[in-house]
Amino acid sequence: MSETTAAVAETSAAIAGKVTTATGTGVTLVSWAAALDWGFLIGVGIGLAGLIISFMNFLSNRQFQKRKDKREQELHEIEMYEAKHKQRMNDLKSELKNEID
Repeated sequence: MSETTAAVAETSAAIAGKVTTATGTGVTLVSWAAALDWGFLIGVGIGLAGLIISFMNFLSNRQFQKRKDKREQELHEIEMYEAKHKQRMNDLKSELKNEID
């Protein structure tokens, strides 16, 4: 055999080995994908997405509940101040009325 023919044969053998390896890998991946229960995996994915959404909703609700509690506390303090002020004014009026009488 000449050197050129030998080089072509070696190159062809190397390429054939690479193609065979790639084809075997592809067939293996396709076989693995075909063996999976895709309905189950999709269901698990949907379940995990729902779990993540629920957790994010929980965090959001917790944040807004803190804000609501703070607003309600401020309103309560204002109402208590007004009630004490009103009571004090009524007490002063009755004291003045008693002094006049």
